[in-house]
Amino acid sequence: MVIASNPGSGLTRKSFWELKSQNTKPYLVVLTVFLFLGSLLNYLSTIVDTSSLIIKGQPPSIYMPILGFFVSAAVWSRCTAVTTRSAGTLWILIGFGAAWIVHIVLALAANEALFHSIWFYLPVLALLIIKTPSWEDALFAVWVLAWLVASAMVLTLVAESVGIFPRYFVSQEILDWEKTRYWVPLDGFLGLDGRWPGPFGYNSKTGFVAAFVLTMAFAGKRKSDVFLGLIGLFFLLATASRGSFLAAAAGVFAVFAFSRSGIFAWIPIKLRWITAGISVSAIGALFLFGGTQLTGRFGESGIWSGYIDLWLTSPWIGVGQVGISQADGIVAQSQAAHSMYIQELANYGIIGFTVQYAVVVAALVFMTLAAVRGFALPLAVSSAYLVASLTEILNNGWLAHSIYVLLFILLAIVAIQWLDGQGSRRTSESNSQNCD
Repeated sequence: MVIASNPGSGLTRKSFWELKSQNTKPYLVVLTVFLFLGSLLNYLSTIVDTSSLIIKGQPPSIYMPILGFFVSAAVWSRCTAVTTRSAGTLWILIGFGAAWIVHIVLALAANEALFHSIWFYLPVLALLIIKTPSWEDALFAVWVLAWLVASAMVLTLVAESVGIFPRYFVSQEILDWEKTRYWVPLDGFLGLDGRWPGPFGYNSKTGFVAAFVLTMAFAGKRKSDVFLGLIGLFFLLATASRGSFLAAAAGVFAVFAFSRSGIFAWIPIKLRWITAGISVSAIGALFLFGGTQLTGRFGESGIWSGYIDLWLTSPWIGVGQVGISQADGIVAQSQAAHSMYIQELANYGIIGFTVQYAVVVAALVFMTLAAVRGFALPLAVSSAYLVASLTEILNNGWLAHSIYVLLFILLAIVAIQWLDGQGSRRTSESNSQNCD
C-alpha cells in the first residue's frame, strides 16, 4: 500500500509501514469491523449459498476474527499515542485474561473441541494492555459498532423487502404459534411476518442489538442520535423479543437514573433511582411471572431446570460442552440453556462462573462509579447486555474472541479510563488551588 502526496505539498510518498497514528482509534475500529463482518457473513451463510467463502473448512465467523487480529496488529504497530493506563484498567484486562486461562483448563479437562479463533483472545488483550486506548478512543469504537449494526439491520430489511435476500425461513406453524404468544406490533408492516429474525442469528439476538442501538442513542447527545434511536426502537418492536424489551428498559432507565444534564437533570437523582429501580423490577416481574412460561425455559420441565440438574452432576467444574451434547431429555432437545449464566454453570461449574463473574462484577463497579459521577453510557449498555443474557446466549461463552466480549471490555475501558481522567483533573485543580 502506497499513498502519494499532493503535488507541491512537500510530502514524500509513504508506505503503510511509515504511516503512524496519533491515537488508538484505527486498530480498535479494525478489530470491531472484522468481528462484526464475521458475524454478518455467518448470517448470510444461513440464507444464501456462501460455500465459496469457506476457507479450509472454516466459516467466516472463525477466520474473520483471526484475519482481523493480524490486520489490527499491523495498524496497532503504527500507533504512537501514549495514553495513561490506569491501574484499574490494567487489572481488569489481566482479570479477563486470567478467567480465560481458567476456562481453557476446564474446557481441556472436559475434552472439548475448541475452535481456532479462541486462541486470539489473549493476544487481543495484549494489544489493549500495551497500547491502552483513551476513554474517548474506546468510546469511538463502540459508536462505530452501533452505527454498523444499525446499518446492517436497515440494509437487511430493505434487501428482504425488494427480494435481494430471501427471508430467514421460519415455518408457518411456528409463526402462527408465536403470534398467539407474543406482542408483535409490526406484524404485516413492510412485509414483516411475525417476529423479524434479522441478521444476527434470530429475533432474540437481533432484538438485543436493537436494544443496544436504542440505549446508545438515548445516552448520546448529538442530533444524529435521534435517528439512531428511531432505528433501534423500530427493530426492537420488529423482533418482538421480551428479553430484548427488558434489556432496552434496563439500558434506558440506567441513563435516566444517572443523567447529570439534559431533560432529566431537573428531576432529583434519588427520585430517578427509585423510579428506575421500580420500573425495571416491575417489567422483570411481568416478564418472569406473566404466565408466558418464558417459552419453555421456566418451570419444572423447562430448559433451565434441565440444565441446572445437569450442572448439579458436576457442580464445581461443570460438564463441558461434551457433557451437554451427551445429555438427554430437554437438554438434548435444546443444546443451549437460553441463559448465559446457566450455560456458564453447566459448562464450567462454580469455579468457572465465580472466576469469570468476579471480573465482570469488578468492571460493573467501575461503570457504576462512572454513572454516579454523571457518565452513564458504559453502565447502561452493559446492563442491557447482561439483562439480555438472562434469557439468551449472545456470545459463545467468555472464551470466544467475539464482538460481544469485545464490546463489554471496551465499555469497561471507557468507564475506568474516564474515571482516571476525572481523578487526574481533580488532583490538578486541587494542586492549582493550593498554589494560588
